[in-house]
Amino acid sequence: MGNTDAEKVLEALKLLGIDTPDGLTQLESLEDLQARIGRVVPGASPIKPVELDTEYDLLYITCSKTKVEGEEGMPPILRYDGPKYKTLRKHLCILSGAEKDEPFNTRMIPDWLEIKCLSGWFGLLDAVEDLIPWYDDLGVVRRGLQASVIVKLKELMDERGPPGQVLVIGGLKSYGISFKNMDKFLKCHPSHIQIVSKGQGLQMRALIDWLRDRFREREGVTRW
Repeated sequence: MGNTDAEKVLEALKLLGIDTPDGLTQLESLEDLQARIGRVVPGASPIKPVELDTEYDLLYITCSKTKVEGEEGMPPILRYDGPKYKTLRKHLCILSGAEKDEPFNTRMIPDWLEIKCLSGWFGLLDAVEDLIPWYDDLGVVRRGLQASVIVKLKELMDERGPPGQVLVIGGLKSYGISFKNMDKFLKCHPSHIQIVSKGQGLQMRALIDWLRDRFREREGVTRW
């Protein structure tokens, strides 16, 4: 970058009030940055979605011991009711632009987001399309689980191609599953796969950050 360009950048940062490290850390979000740009650059364009080569992103999340009771079948995203599922539903509500008190609805999941839930008993489930009863699996893992998971993922890839970004939330070893070469199997770059297996707080933080990032890139959304 030449001196002239650098001077222009510094001048722009001064106008935004973030020309120091402390000023940068005061930014609350990308939306905050855009608001500041709008104040100093009249008519500034809103953030636009990024043009991506892939059709969808994949969230792979393990099941929850806590479940909503009821005899009738329910989609996994509604049946499972542990902290990570509550976090998932809450932020899908926010990012989809739902009203403040509007309850979660599966229609809030965009077409570009595939959510797969791993159950030790039922295998790999579609978060919306599959219906499951209330059950207490007591940590039971059925035989041949990894093979069935691979079949399900292959079916998804045959239908939609390889995913763009992948987030795996939850420990896979307790299910007897190992994906040493997940990037080769899913046919996407290793840097596009994030696995968070330990720490409930770390898992939920990673889930929130990943959802925000994907909604920003896919739809230009910064509402959080």
